[in-house]
Amino acid sequence: MVKMELIFILPNMNSIFSIISYTVKAKYGQAIRLLMKFGETQMRGIIGQIVPILFS
Repeated sequence: MVKMELIFILPNMNSIFSIISYTVKAKYGQAIRLLMKFGETQMRGIIGQIVPILFS
């Protein structure tokens, strides 16, 4: 009985999550992309500073 309920719940949870992620992407996609770009450049800068120290 419990297994049947789990099998029923899991796809629903999945669709709920996909709907949520879709709305988040639609609303905040641009901001998230900017943050990702910013984070990427920041990480590159930090790595670029750390690597020479490690190998000096």
